[in-house]
Amino acid sequence: MRKIEIVAAGLAIFALGSCSKPTFKEYYYPDLNFAATFQAPPKVTVTPAAKDGATPASTLVDSDAFGLDFAVNVIDASSATESTDEMLDAAPDAVAQARSMDVGPRTYAAVGRINGREVRFDKDGKPVMLMRFFFASDKFYEVNAYSSKGLTDPRVKAFLNSFRLLQGPGAGKAKPPAVGTAPAANAAPTANAAPAAP
Repeated sequence: MRKIEIVAAGLAIFALGSCSKPTFKEYYYPDLNFAATFQAPPKVTVTPAAKDGATPASTLVDSDAFGLDFAVNVIDASSATESTDEMLDAAPDAVAQARSMDVGPRTYAAVGRINGREVRFDKDGKPVMLMRFFFASDKFYEVNAYSSKGLTDPRVKAFLNSFRLLQGPGAGKAKPPAVGTAPAANAAPTANAAPAAP
């Protein structure tokens, strides 16, 4: 009996060891009009709009594993009254306030022909997160990346650069496989996997 327990424990350790590295794959979400490369299968959280209309509906696609936290938050901006620039300029301050962080340097970013912003967020004087903001097709995208190794980890930029729109002027050239009308929560990875960064 003791021998069986040892063998079972060895198999469990082997199974854990084989799952201890991130597997970078592109996941696509047709209902949200984007695709991005995550290090592990993302979780999808849908938040309905507030009844009083104060908060719009949003969908968070997040993968927090292997010391990496990659996320895309898609906000329904169909009823927004602000201009695109006003939304892009105001969003970093709102994120900083909600997460008790400071807004660091702001630069311009683009996805296809859609211009946006890239913002570094700091905590206690140290850089902790990079985030990109885009507005396209009545959706406001917040794309953020964190690594326990710091923002110099090449996987941070790799994730941000992997974000692409599936349709519209910002759409990437590559087309995802046909998925019919599958809901975003059932999004599947594409066959192409991004190589792991060293």
